[in-house]
Amino acid sequence: MFLIRKGKVNLHLDGKERFYPPRTLGRGAIIGLPATLSGGPYSLAAEVSEDAVLAFVPREDFLALMTKDTKLCLEAMNLLGKEIASIRSALVSLKRER
Repeated sequence: MFLIRKGKVNLHLDGKERFYPPRTLGRGAIIGLPATLSGGPYSLAAEVSEDAVLAFVPREDFLALMTKDTKLCLEAMNLLGKEIASIRSALVSLKRER
């Protein structure tokens, strides 16, 4: 998982913009939360769009923090919930286009 400390990073699903709208993330945003929690591969492409400084957070360290900090768990769930809502919205829009 990466924390954006400075700059901007674009995220997109290669060739599948209709299913996952591209996003630009800035300072304070987290990249790779779903993969960090699941232990699976990261499914999005990430490209720096503005000079960036990223901090790497190893999965084991993040999971250890989550076991000690309930607020962190709730924030992670909130971020995942927002991502799911964004994907669902994109799918509804796609269905309307057909």
